[in-house]
Amino acid sequence: MEEQRKENNQMLWEKLTQQRENKEYLEQVQLQREQNIRNQTKIERFEKDLQDQKEKAENQRKQMEERMKCFRKKPIRRKR
Repeated sequence: MEEQRKENNQMLWEKLTQQRENKEYLEQVQLQREQNIRNQTKIERFEKDLQDQKEKAENQRKQMEERMKCFRKKPIRRKR
Protein backbone atom coordinates (compact mmCIF):
# COMPACT_ATOMS: atom_id res chain seq x y z
CA MET A 1 0.00 0.00 0.00
CA GLU A 2 2.78 2.41 0.93
CA GLU A 3 4.68 1.41 -2.21
CA GLN A 4 1.61 2.13 -4.34
CA ARG A 5 1.21 5.54 -2.73
CA LYS A 6 4.87 6.39 -3.39
CA GLU A 7 4.48 5.27 -6.97
CA ASN A 8 1.35 7.40 -7.40
CA ASN A 9 3.08 10.39 -5.86
CA GLN A 10 6.05 9.92 -8.17
CA MET A 11 3.76 9.71 -11.21
CA LEU A 12 1.88 12.81 -10.10
CA TRP A 13 5.13 14.68 -9.56
CA GLU A 14 6.38 13.72 -13.03
CA LYS A 15 3.07 14.74 -14.57
CA LEU A 16 3.12 18.12 -12.80
CA THR A 17 6.72 18.67 -13.84
CA GLN A 18 5.86 17.86 -17.44
CA GLN A 19 2.85 20.20 -17.35
CA ARG A 20 4.99 23.02 -15.98
CA GLU A 21 7.60 22.46 -18.69
CA ASN A 22 4.87 22.42 -21.33
CA LYS A 23 3.40 25.64 -19.97
CA GLU A 24 6.80 27.34 -19.97
CA TYR A 25 7.43 26.14 -23.51
CA LEU A 26 4.05 27.43 -24.69
CA GLU A 27 4.72 30.79 -23.04
CA GLN A 28 8.07 31.01 -24.85
CA VAL A 29 6.39 30.12 -28.14
CA GLN A 30 3.77 32.81 -27.58
CA LEU A 31 6.44 35.40 -26.74
CA GLN A 32 8.35 34.44 -29.88
CA ARG A 33 5.20 34.78 -31.99
CA GLU A 34 4.55 38.24 -30.57
CA GLN A 35 8.16 39.23 -31.27
CA ASN A 36 7.87 37.90 -34.83
CA ILE A 37 4.72 39.96 -35.38
CA ARG A 38 6.44 43.11 -34.06
CA ASN A 39 9.45 42.45 -36.28
CA GLN A 40 7.24 41.84 -39.31
CA THR A 41 5.45 45.12 -38.64
CA LYS A 42 8.80 46.92 -38.42
CA ILE A 43 9.92 45.32 -41.69
CA GLU A 44 6.70 46.32 -43.45
CA ARG A 45 6.99 49.88 -42.16
CA PHE A 46 10.64 50.04 -43.27
CA GLU A 47 9.76 48.71 -46.74
CA LYS A 48 6.97 51.27 -47.07
CA ASP A 49 9.30 54.10 -46.00
CA LEU A 50 11.90 52.89 -48.48
CA GLN A 51 9.31 52.78 -51.27
CA ASP A 52 8.13 56.29 -50.35
CA GLN A 53 11.73 57.55 -50.47
CA LYS A 54 12.24 55.94 -53.89
CA GLU A 55 9.08 57.58 -55.21
CA LYS A 56 10.10 60.95 -53.77
CA ALA A 57 13.57 60.67 -55.35
CA GLU A 58 12.02 59.70 -58.69
CA ASN A 59 9.66 62.70 -58.55
CA GLN A 60 12.54 65.02 -57.70
CA ARG A 61 14.55 63.62 -60.61
CA LYS A 62 11.64 64.21 -63.00
CA GLN A 63 11.18 67.76 -61.72
CA MET A 64 14.88 68.45 -62.20
CA GLU A 65 14.73 67.06 -65.76
CA GLU A 66 11.79 69.37 -66.50
CA ARG A 67 13.75 72.35 -65.20
CA MET A 68 16.78 71.38 -67.25
CA LYS A 69 14.66 71.24 -70.43
CA CYS A 70 13.95 74.94 -70.01
CA PHE A 71 17.66 75.69 -69.94
CA ARG A 72 18.35 73.56 -73.01
CA LYS A 73 15.74 75.39 -75.09
CA LYS A 74 17.40 78.76 -74.62
CA PRO A 75 20.08 79.55 -77.16
CA ILE A 76 23.56 79.85 -75.84
CA ARG A 77 24.67 83.48 -75.79
CA ARG A 78 28.31 84.10 -76.21
CA LYS A 79 30.08 87.27 -75.38
CA ARG A 80 32.07 88.81 -78.21
